[in-house]
Amino acid sequence: MSSEKVQVYYWPFLGRGAAALLMLTEAGVDFEHISDFPHLAQKCAAFGAQTTTFAPPIVVDGDTVVSQSLAVAQYIGKKHFPMPDDNDTLGFQVMLNLVDFGGGLEKATATPQSLKTFFDGDGQKPARFHLWAATLERTIKGPFFFGEKPTYVDFLWAGHYGFMHQTVFASLSERTGVDYFEKYPKLTGVYDAITSLESFQKLGLPFAGPNFVKKPDDVIFAEFPDKRAASAE
Repeated sequence: MSSEKVQVYYWPFLGRGAAALLMLTEAGVDFEHISDFPHLAQKCAAFGAQTTTFAPPIVVDGDTVVSQSLAVAQYIGKKHFPMPDDNDTLGFQVMLNLVDFGGGLEKATATPQSLKTFFDGDGQKPARFHLWAATLERTIKGPFFFGEKPTYVDFLWAGHYGFMHQTVFASLSERTGVDYFEKYPKLTGVYDAITSLESFQKLGLPFAGPNFVKKPDDVIFAEFPDKRAASAE
């Protein structure tokens, strides 16, 4: 028997489930966030369940079951925060760009050298960080990605930026004194607009679990100058 409430299976933070959780809260949908591991394990093949849904986030809406963060975002978004003219092909393209940006950062944190190259380049090719950020900045019409109203793409970006900021950007900026998004005000503007919503405050969840957060002294930042002592003088 299916539940009358929409159910979102995801960890007790926003992470890859941010778009789903934020949109449902903003739309005023009565939903249940299920975050304990025993229940997640019953739905996720990654944890041994004999299902077709591999890992969280998973959304159960009546008899409909959807997994994978982009599919989940688009499924909920089409109901509550659709694309202009229902142009889901464009929406999916931009979501893939967002995911590739975040994936590039995640891959870069493998070593201090690769992270430095991601942000500053290798002296021969432009930095991947700036290539991605500039591409996404040009995509935004303003104030949201596709104009005056937010779509599921905006909620997905808020989740990705929030996770990246909480886990890497905040500590790296604290260490170096550099605002890496200074040249990309539209990107931070979308994030600020989504996180200024009352629904975000109501949800009250961090973007990342504490085990994901890098500290300014983390070895992964070893190739970046530490300017904290100088700024304190």
